[in-house]
Amino acid sequence: LSPNTMRSLAYSTLFFLQWITLSSAAANNVLLVGDSFSSFMGQTIKSFCSDVNVFNAGIGGTTATQWASYTSEGLETCKDEQDMTYSSVLISVGGNDLLESGCSLSTTELRQVMEDAVLNVVTNVAPGATNYVMTGYCMPAAPEEEAGEGCNSPQAFAKLSEAFKDINVSMPSGSILTVV
Repeated sequence: LSPNTMRSLAYSTLFFLQWITLSSAAANNVLLVGDSFSSFMGQTIKSFCSDVNVFNAGIGGTTATQWASYTSEGLETCKDEQDMTYSSVLISVGGNDLLESGCSLSTTELRQVMEDAVLNVVTNVAPGATNYVMTGYCMPAAPEEEAGEGCNSPQAFAKLSEAFKDINVSMPSGSILTVV
């Protein structure tokens, strides 16, 4: 991972750790789903939050489009935990969709695939949680080496921040979605 990506990962992890520490409903069972940010955050949370059971279903390289169709049965981490109730679910999606499009997705298109992924996680992957937390990405200050031609400036990543600002998913009664 590039230094910019590692820095973004560290900030996102710190935001989530702060949220889980301050949340009155911070819980014993936390599920992480989404792309490599979730995958790496799971490792960090395990090392800092010893009183939390972390179930890491983050898969590096996955997109929000893919997470919009996954079920808990198809995820290796969730196969043995079918009856598990998670009180908190961390969701990290959207970055790979933007990168794979060469930053050509519109803010509206990106927001829609992210909302579809969140809705699927809430209804099919991890239903019944009280808290769902969607983490954003810190924007790189310099071009990402692997990003391709369309994502060759920090401004190209602005669509991701704009999409996060407008995330709006209808949540089941008793559940909340926090976008960090």
